[in-house]
Amino acid sequence: MLWLGVHLPAFGLEVATGGMLPAREKPLPASDTDTPAAEEQAAGHASAQPMVLVRDQRVVACNDTARALGIAPGNSLATARSLTPDTLRHLQQNDERESRRLALLADVLYRFSAEVSLVPPGGIVLEVGRSLKLFGNVQALVDQVNTACAELGHQARTRPAATPLAALALARANVPALPQVRLDQLALPAKTVERLGNMGLTTLGQLLTLPRRELAQRFGRDFAAYLERLTGERPDPRPCIQPTRHFAETLHLLEPLRDKAAVQPCMHRLLTTLSHWLIGRQLGAEVLRWTFGTHAARSPETVTRVSMTVRFAQAQRETAAFAAISALKLSATELPEDVLDIRLEAQRLRAWKDQPTTLFPELEGGPARGSPATLVDQLDARLGDGACLRLTTLDRHAPEQAGQSAGLNTRQAAAPAPLGRRPLWLFPAPRPVRVDNLVLLEGPERIQGHWWDNPLSRDYFVAVHRGGTRCWVFVDQTGQWYLHGYFA
Repeated sequence: MLWLGVHLPAFGLEVATGGMLPAREKPLPASDTDTPAAEEQAAGHASAQPMVLVRDQRVVACNDTARALGIAPGNSLATARSLTPDTLRHLQQNDERESRRLALLADVLYRFSAEVSLVPPGGIVLEVGRSLKLFGNVQALVDQVNTACAELGHQARTRPAATPLAALALARANVPALPQVRLDQLALPAKTVERLGNMGLTTLGQLLTLPRRELAQRFGRDFAAYLERLTGERPDPRPCIQPTRHFAETLHLLEPLRDKAAVQPCMHRLLTTLSHWLIGRQLGAEVLRWTFGTHAARSPETVTRVSMTVRFAQAQRETAAFAAISALKLSATELPEDVLDIRLEAQRLRAWKDQPTTLFPELEGGPARGSPATLVDQLDARLGDGACLRLTTLDRHAPEQAGQSAGLNTRQAAAPAPLGRRPLWLFPAPRPVRVDNLVLLEGPERIQGHWWDNPLSRDYFVAVHRGGTRCWVFVDQTGQWYLHGYFA
C-alpha cells in the first residue's frame, strides 16, 4: 500500500479567516532542512496586519507580520498585545468550524482515493497505491492534490510513504526520509518528547536505533505500538470517510462587505469548492441557492438575510459556468447593507454526462461556449424568473393537449415520442379547412383515444396548402377536415 499524507500548516488561520488571507508571494519552502520554526512560519500568510489565532488566551498560530514583531505560538494574548498594542488582530479558534472544513476537504480529496481518513486538527491521509494508474505516477497525483488544496485556499504539504503515520510525519516535517523527522513533529505527548530530549534523542532516526523492548518498558506499550505502526511492523487500520450526498458551505467574513464587486471573489471561492466536490462525485448541479446575511452573532432582530436562486438549463460543474450566471443574477439582487456571511447550497444534482454538444468542440473552445443552454441561462438570469420557458410533453392522446410550457427548473417525465411527424407550430384548437385547398403528401397517421371522456379518432396527413405552406391536417369520423399546424 502507498499512503499520501496531507498536512495543512496554516489550517487554523485559514479557517478563521475563511481562506481569504492574501497568498504568499513565494511558495512554501520545499527544502529538506527546515528550521525548527518552519512549520509555524508556514502557518502565517503574508498580510499587512499582524494576526494571531488564540485559544484559552494563548497564541496557537500567527502570520508572518506578527512573527516579525516578536510574537510566537505559546505566547499569552497579553504578551502579544504588548508587542503590537494598536494593530494586532486576534481570532478565536473554532473547533467545530475546523472540523467541518477538514471534513469538506476530505470530501474533495475523495476524487483521488476511495480510502480517505481524517487526522485532526489539520491532517488527512489517502491510500493512493490503487490510483497511480489513473493519475500516471506519484508526482502527478501529488501535484493535483496540492493544486486542489491551493484552489480551495489552503497551503498543503504532501508526502508519500508506506504507512499513514509515516506519510503524515514526513508531510509535517517536510523531509524525504523518516530518520530526519524531529521528535517534536510527531504526534507524541509533550512530556514524552521532553524526556527523550533529556536523553539526547531529538530525531526519529536516533530513536529507531534503540531496542524496542527497553523503550516499551520505559515509555509504555502505547509508545512502542505507535512506533510499530509508524514503521509498518504493526497494522494501522484507518476509519475512512463516507462522502456526503449534499453540498452546503458557509463563508464567514472578517469584515463586512458593502459592495457587490467585493462579494464576487468570496462567491468564487465557494464555487471553486463546489466544483471540486462535484467533479469528485461525477455530478452536476442544476440549481444553486445563495444566502447573504449579516453575522449570526448579532441580535435576531437585526439579522438580515437575502436568498438568490440561480438556475441552469442543464447541469453544470465548472467554476466559470457557475460564476458567470451567478454574477448576472447578483447584479439584479438587492443585498443586505453589510454582508458578513455567504452560504452556498447545490440543489438538483444530476449524474454528469461529459458529452460535447458540437461535432468539433475543440474549435468552439469547449462544449459550454456558445451552446443554446448557455444562452438560455444568460437570458433567464438577466430577464428574471419566468421569462424563459421550456416545452414539456404530457401523456395525452390529442396533440393539442400533449404539450405545455413550463419554467426552466420544471422536470417532468416525458411521454413516449410520437411515431409520426409533428409541426413546430401547433394551433391550440384545430381549424376547419376545405379539402380541395390541400395537396396531401404523406399519411394517413391515425390517432385514437379518450374513449372514457371525449372519444377522438383522427387520420393525420402532411399536406401543402393552396398558398404554398406545408401543414398538418386531419379528417375526423364525420369526414370534416381540419388544419392543425404549420411546419417550419
